[in-house]
Amino acid sequence: MEREPIGIPWKLIYIGDPLYRVTPRNQAPRRSGDWAATDAWPLFREGALPSGEATADARFAWALQATMVRATREGANRPLAEIVGIASAIDRNLLEPSFRKLFDDLLADLLFLGGRYRELRTRVAHLPRTERTPYANRMAESAAVIELHKATRSSFDQAVAIMEETMRLDLGQPIRNYSIGYLASSADTGHKRATLRSALLQLRPKVARTESEDTVRRTLEQLERAMKADR
Repeated sequence: MEREPIGIPWKLIYIGDPLYRVTPRNQAPRRSGDWAATDAWPLFREGALPSGEATADARFAWALQATMVRATREGANRPLAEIVGIASAIDRNLLEPSFRKLFDDLLADLLFLGGRYRELRTRVAHLPRTERTPYANRMAESAAVIELHKATRSSFDQAVAIMEETMRLDLGQPIRNYSIGYLASSADTGHKRATLRSALLQLRPKVARTESEDTVRRTLEQLERAMKADR
């Protein structure tokens, strides 16, 4: 059997999938509004806002159902900010333990959609590693990448500050290495290189004997070579 690297299926690319068809929109069969298989499924409706006396579980249940309702065509015009405010005020420790991971994923989605990237990164980083879901961690990583790219276009110093915070937060090795590598590739002036070098020198003792130590060392060497060439 010939080996096909994942993501590069040459037979599919050059020969095609015999079961794949492109159907023009005007020839596509109309979708039925009713489907017997789902008739018995409960229909979520957005209830009244939970009162101040509502339990954490009740407020979470409302936030979950409200989010799903507003994700439908009928609820698309209703803003999520109200849900974000209620969900972010829920004390995770007061939730039923079986709800907590689902709550973390929901809140990660809401904070991401609301553009509250820094809060998302911080909340996820403070979750116990044993309880953190891969999905919540990926959303936090995505938030860090978005902030890093935006800051790099406007203020390199601010981008370095985001990298420093990301290095301190426990979001995992991949995002730490990515942050360092991305800024190193963006440091195209003497000032930027000096700024990044200074930040990495301060971080170096903190990453000693961690997986980031080698990345920091190699990046410092790269920056120092470039700075010598600038002189």
